[in-house]
Amino acid sequence: KSAYELGQKQQLKEELKARRAAASGLLAEVRHNVQLSATFSPSNHALIPFVTDIWQAAKGRLEFLDSEVQESLRGGYAAIGLANAWVTKDLHHLKHGQGYYEKDYVNSVQQMVKAFQEAEKGLSDWLRDNQH
Repeated sequence: KSAYELGQKQQLKEELKARRAAASGLLAEVRHNVQLSATFSPSNHALIPFVTDIWQAAKGRLEFLDSEVQESLRGGYAAIGLANAWVTKDLHHLKHGQGYYEKDYVNSVQQMVKAFQEAEKGLSDWLRDNQH
């Protein structure tokens, strides 16, 4: 094989490795956020912020995923953006008592969980299909 062909093969190998890393990182972050959502309890009124670090790093490089998976991820992380905004607002309005924005927060969290259920399946399937 020519040096060009070997270089192309190596480049494709590296690209697949980067894609697997992005997909597995997102899958871990999606699962973490869904687990985090389950720890919220209206009785303690503490709104929990969600994590978006992997999403922030990978969101512009997900063209390798099906459009439905990309849409589920965008929807879930948009809901996180809203939920985290309610957390910030709640912290700034403590005079009203924690939990002032609880209903809006819960609605955002429910949207996130629904979107992430679809995203989790799509990411898991992609990782299974692209192991090697």
